Amino acid sequence: MARITLDGNPIETISELPGINTPSPPFLLTRTDLSNYRLDDFLGKTEGGS
Repeated sequence: MARITLDGNPIETISELPGINTPSPPFLLTRTDLSNYRLDDFLGKTEGGS
């Protein structure tokens, strides 16, 4: 588990977070419209949505 803060409140994650400069494991997010967003959907994009 990793201890992080959310809105200033300490919480623990279910597992460890990836280290700095390590590849992210594959993941699946659910958007507010219930569509899915995968890690592959971020390929070629940079911070800020460019």
